[in-house]
Amino acid sequence: MEPLLLLREEVFCAEQGVPVEEERDAHDAAALHLVALCDGALVGTCRLLRGDGMWKLGRMAVRRTARGAGVGMAMLLEAERQAVSRGARRLGFSAQTHAIGFYRRAGYRTRGGLFDDAGIPHVWMERPLTG
Repeated sequence: MEPLLLLREEVFCAEQGVPVEEERDAHDAAALHLVALCDGALVGTCRLLRGDGMWKLGRMAVRRTARGAGVGMAMLLEAERQAVSRGARRLGFSAQTHAIGFYRRAGYRTRGGLFDDAGIPHVWMERPLTG
């Protein structure tokens, strides 16, 4: 757990200014955590939280040096597979506004308006999943 938490701190806290006490939360204990490795080095992570049909993706973080290489999309696709294998029918998440285009390319649509999370504008996105 510690290496993925340090990667999240690198991305969310050091790069984006999110306070550490807001980045770490009690949901980590119940979440399914996914990681991406490149040559044995941790380059990405995200977590899935079980819901009643709707599962929630969160804390998607890719190391700066690995961005643009398909790591984020590979993690998203694996997160979808993992959620479907556990009975999820929908996947949703709070997306930072700069990432909306990335998630739209994967079939996600926005629901509702903008909101602030840790001082960063977000929007809710979701889509149905198929097995």
